[in-house]
Amino acid sequence: MLELLAAIALQSAECSQAAIAPAEQRMSAAIRINDADAALTEAARIIAACGTSPLSYNARFYGGLLERERGNIQEAAELFSALPRDDAEFFYPVVNWVIVQAAAMRGDADTFHSERDLLRETYGQALVVPGQNGPRGRFIERFEVAGVYVDAFEILRSRPDYMQRYLFLFVPGPDDYLQAVSFGGYANSRRTSDSLATEDMLAQGPLWHGDLYDCHGHQTLTMFRAEAPDYETIRETARRRIARSAEIPAEHIPARICAFDHFITPYVDE
Repeated sequence: MLELLAAIALQSAECSQAAIAPAEQRMSAAIRINDADAALTEAARIIAACGTSPLSYNARFYGGLLERERGNIQEAAELFSALPRDDAEFFYPVVNWVIVQAAAMRGDADTFHSERDLLRETYGQALVVPGQNGPRGRFIERFEVAGVYVDAFEILRSRPDYMQRYLFLFVPGPDDYLQAVSFGGYANSRRTSDSLATEDMLAQGPLWHGDLYDCHGHQTLTMFRAEAPDYETIRETARRRIARSAEIPAEHIPARICAFDHFITPYVDE
C-alpha cells in the first residue's frame, strides 16, 4: 500500500470532508463486497490527501485491518501509527496489538516495550470507562507475584451466554507479550469444549473454568462445579499459574505475531 500511496500522492484531492467523501463511500462499498484491492486503493487516496490528519483516521483504520488480514503486519502498523492509541473512550486493541507485533518482528525492543505497556495501561482504562450501558469492567487490585505485577478486573458485561468472570492481566518478563488468566462459565455448560469436562460434569449444570491465554493459545487450568467460586479462590488459582509463568520469561522479544491477542484483551471493541 505504501507504493500505492506514493503513486496517488501527486493527483490527490484537497483534504476536506466534502473532498474525500466520494472516496470514503467507494471504500465502504468495496469493503461490503470484500473487494480488498479496491478498498485499499480508496483508502490510499484519502491518506494521500490528508496525511496524518484526523480525516484520514477512518481510511487508516480500515486499510490497516485489510493489510492485517493479508498478513502484512508492517504495512498495517504503518497505517495505524497515526491513530490515537491512548484514548480509553475510543480504544480498539487491534491497533495497539498490531504496532506491538510489528515492533517485535522488526526486533525494535524500545518500541515493543513502550507500545506493549501503553496497550496494557489503555486497555485497563477502557474496561472501566462508563459507557452508554455502564462500564464493561471494574478494577479490583494490582498485586505482585514473583516480581510480576498483576492487574485484576471483574468483567461486568460480556457475551449473553457467558456468565460474569474475572480477568488477570500480566507480563511474565520484560521481553514478553501480555498474557491473561480468565475465569468464567457458560450459562449452558454444554457450550464449553474443555476436554477436562466429563459428561457427568456437564449434566450437573453450569461449569466454571479458569484459563490461561497467551500468544500461543489457550490452556485450561481448573474447573469449578455449579456455584461460582469466591474471588479469593480464583485469585489464588491465578497467582499459582502466574508464578509458574514468571519462572520462564522470554530471553528476548518474540520475533512473531500474537495469534490470540483478542482473547488476552477481550470485550472493549465489541
